[in-house]
Amino acid sequence: MKIQNISAQNFRTLVKFEHTFDRGYCAISGPNNAGKSCIIKIVQHFLEDLDRSFFSYGRQEISFEHDKTQWVDCENLEISICLEIGRDEDSETFFFIDKFTSKKIEGDSFELKLKQVFRPNKSYTTSCFIGSDELDEKTSLEVFRKLKSAANIVVHNSTNSGARRTFFGDGFTQLAESQMDEKDKKSLKEAEKNLKLKISQVAKKQTEQLTAMLSRLDESYVFDLTTVDSLRIAAFPLAVSLQDKHVQGPLQEWGSGTRNRTEILMSLMEAARIKTAASEENRTTPVVILEEPESFLHPVAQAEFGKLLTLLSDELGIQIIATTHSPYMLNHAKPESNTLVRRKVDRKKYFETEVVNTSGENWMEPFASILGIIPPEFNSWRSVLGLNSAVVILVEGDMDKRYFEYFKENYPNIYQIADSIELEAYGGKDSLQNVALLRFARRRFKKMFVTFDLDVEKAVAKSSEDDRND
Repeated sequence: MKIQNISAQNFRTLVKFEHTFDRGYCAISGPNNAGKSCIIKIVQHFLEDLDRSFFSYGRQEISFEHDKTQWVDCENLEISICLEIGRDEDSETFFFIDKFTSKKIEGDSFELKLKQVFRPNKSYTTSCFIGSDELDEKTSLEVFRKLKSAANIVVHNSTNSGARRTFFGDGFTQLAESQMDEKDKKSLKEAEKNLKLKISQVAKKQTEQLTAMLSRLDESYVFDLTTVDSLRIAAFPLAVSLQDKHVQGPLQEWGSGTRNRTEILMSLMEAARIKTAASEENRTTPVVILEEPESFLHPVAQAEFGKLLTLLSDELGIQIIATTHSPYMLNHAKPESNTLVRRKVDRKKYFETEVVNTSGENWMEPFASILGIIPPEFNSWRSVLGLNSAVVILVEGDMDKRYFEYFKENYPNIYQIADSIELEAYGGKDSLQNVALLRFARRRFKKMFVTFDLDVEKAVAKSSEDDRND
């Protein structure tokens, strides 16, 4: 399943709003209270069942009284979502809806649009369109309920990542053990040993998958699933541990950034499992929602993680929609997948959400400007960070760039600079003094070559050394 677009009228800050999503990794950015959460709430409303979601405590379904735009005098609130449903990857929903259409759905996918209109008297209507054909309201409600119940969404909110972890108090453990004699304890220890072996066998695939994801980060980790020590509850929960080159320990004992990043990858693994675990006739491909995935991560780690999420979205065939305050978490490989939102301001009062134009070669500048991170050195690196090639040659200035382009075009047999290698000016030696941006660029590309004048070799070598030791 892929979200094509959403629209809203008079919904919170979305007064007259429509937005189209890319099929892969989509980043929605903007300052606080710009409308990012409103967009996510619409997606969750149509795809997530609050009654079945463990993370939905305290959330409310959409209503006119609670969600209408406060500064607009309106008679109704309207939201809609348009989805692409695949015959193979979303077979459960595809064949359910096919039963209600007047004619059989042809092709490998179809477009489904759901629209709901809410009114002041707590009533609402639901409309469903299959292509250009509209279903009756009763059938539309059935489709709406089916979408919410079919595991079509996986949500990870980094500000509430503790929801995955459960506290097991020592008092409960002592009480359970006090009722057992030594023979019983010995039997349970043997059972625990056998259970751990069995879990290790069963969880091998999941462990290998997440370890492979983590290995693509600069700091490699080994992921593991084990039983919780001492059989503290009868359900035999799995405890997550993480290991790098030097240390192994429970996930909750690692730093917040490492923990949150691992839990996000676990959510992606869950979505991949949903996509492949069901039988062919009951398959669904969920959309993954990530709220603030950059939380607790150093900027360089953010850049590395954003690149990994982009790659995994393509490899797994799963649409990821992330809200972020970090320019490093944007989709640099496909800039048009990013969305920047802000609120209109009139006489120091904030009004509706609008989408900022970020097209063109300088697409990153509006993001950096609105998020307040555009120091002079960022300007000089802006064109470098926007490159899409895996291999780049960075030269000091525009004149050097023209020389290299001349050599590349006129002497290919001598210099052998492939067409796939991009050339870009980094703006002078001072730009190489920014260690964070240097590290970011080094991890941004598979290979990066930097040219500089020999009279600044010591300064450049010092920055490069700091970069590697940071």
